[in-house]
Amino acid sequence: MAAAFTVRAVRGAGIAAMDVAATTLLQHGVAPRAPGRGFGNFSGMFDTAAGVSCVGDGLLLDTPSPPVVFLASGAGGPAAAAATALLLRLPS
Repeated sequence: MAAAFTVRAVRGAGIAAMDVAATTLLQHGVAPRAPGRGFGNFSGMFDTAAGVSCVGDGLLLDTPSPPVVFLASGAGGPAAAAATALLLRLPS
């Protein structure tokens, strides 16, 4: 049980660091006329992915093996990043 809490703490620290780094980089990539739209889309997708991942982790732990849990959990971040990239390319 202690290992599970440790892994979750490390994951949370990684998410926090990734959020800070991504918003810093986003400042330089968004058009000066639309920073609110860029940050709103990014934050919405990022926070949604984090919440879905936390709920999904709990559901996954009840059924399959640990490798399946780690693979499914790890897919949430890249999926959210891809969805954000697609949303940012939509015409306004």
